[in-house]
Amino acid sequence: MNVLAEYLPLVLHLAGKLPGLIAKAQAAFSGQPGSGQQKKEFVEEGIAEAIADLNILAPNLLTDEQEKAITATVMSMSDSIVMALNTAKLFQPTQGGTTPPKV
Repeated sequence: MNVLAEYLPLVLHLAGKLPGLIAKAQAAFSGQPGSGQQKKEFVEEGIAEAIADLNILAPNLLTDEQEKAITATVMSMSDSIVMALNTAKLFQPTQGGTTPPKV
């Protein structure tokens, strides 16, 4: 089995969900100081749902260990994206909270 050919597209597929999940997390916890962990959990739940959907279409595609590794990889990508957005101050404050990034 060619691991890159089989699993890299899956990681990239999941990574493609990050912009929407990050924006939804930002909107869901708008105006809640210190909600970073809640936002991260929101994104992680979205990734878990996407993997669960894939498991319905392709049962036994991933072992538990592979699923954890892929989730950790995608969440690391999410952390990097959020850190970059925060550093660039792209989460603009508004009345009562913040808005999704201007990307």
